[in-house]
Amino acid sequence: MKKLNAVFVGCANISAACLDELLLQDSIQLDAIFTANKDSIVKRQISDVGVFDTLVKNQCEVIKISPEEINGAQCIKKIQQLQPDILFCIGWPILIKKEILEIPRYALGMHPSKLPKNRGQAPIPWSIIRGQTSSAVTCFRLEERADSGEIYAQRSFKIKQDADATDIYKIYAALGRQIISEVLNKLISDTLTGRLQDESEATYTRKRIPQDGFIDWAQPTKNIYALVRALTYPYYPGAFTYINDERLTELKIWIAEPFAPKDKYSGSPGQIVAIRNGCPIVRTGDGTLLIKKVGIPNKNIFDAADFDFKINDRLGISQAHIASIISNFKGS
Repeated sequence: MKKLNAVFVGCANISAACLDELLLQDSIQLDAIFTANKDSIVKRQISDVGVFDTLVKNQCEVIKISPEEINGAQCIKKIQQLQPDILFCIGWPILIKKEILEIPRYALGMHPSKLPKNRGQAPIPWSIIRGQTSSAVTCFRLEERADSGEIYAQRSFKIKQDADATDIYKIYAALGRQIISEVLNKLISDTLTGRLQDESEATYTRKRIPQDGFIDWAQPTKNIYALVRALTYPYYPGAFTYINDERLTELKIWIAEPFAPKDKYSGSPGQIVAIRNGCPIVRTGDGTLLIKKVGIPNKNIFDAADFDFKINDRLGISQAHIASIISNFKGS
């Protein structure tokens, strides 16, 4: 059987899933894997991190770098020396330079959206926040512009009403593996063809940072519920609020659900208006939300019932705390 030489670039869990599928393919000879080092993961606040060392098991060289270094002279020289038939870049936080993309015969990427829709970063969280009912996984030719190359394969799927980021990510990984196998078979048989994207249909999603997960309790329940689902573990940093105590302790809200009837309890946004089986029911802008799993610093995920929430406790930042912060800032 004809073998294709490949180089792989990625650092996310989807990267690991697709890499695992590649390692099962007899038609591929992986020569090098470029992934993110620990320092860059911390510096860039990357929450979605795949494990590669145990996966590869010395089958090829694993090169750990900062994301920016992939476009540096040393990495370019390494890839030029390897002269791969295919370069895979899946789950990498920056764009690959044209100088690298021109080295292999094929430079392939994978994206969890129905391109040309939702080009860019964080398409899974954005799909939930925006209330999408469907999406897709797309394999495409890498170009200098993000997610804009011709499409080689695309698999659509439905997004269930209460799906969270983990549900969608699992679909992404499963379909990604299927697409890898499909595309490789076509590459081996020289039957891979692509179709151009319609630029007039292109939309874009932008980078999200952990601070974007701050919960505004004055928002409608639907919006807060979507934010919690969009940022839940293990792939995303979590929606969060603050326990309105003297220390303003950060509180992650990992799992929650709308509580009905929504007007059973009145109160101010962020106020705990009831306790159900030990879990707090929090007032929102137009209803209530039942909090089921939470996290605090040094204790990442646990049942909300195990925390000592009390009726009338407040979540979020009060005007008094804001005034105090401003006063301290002015006095410093």
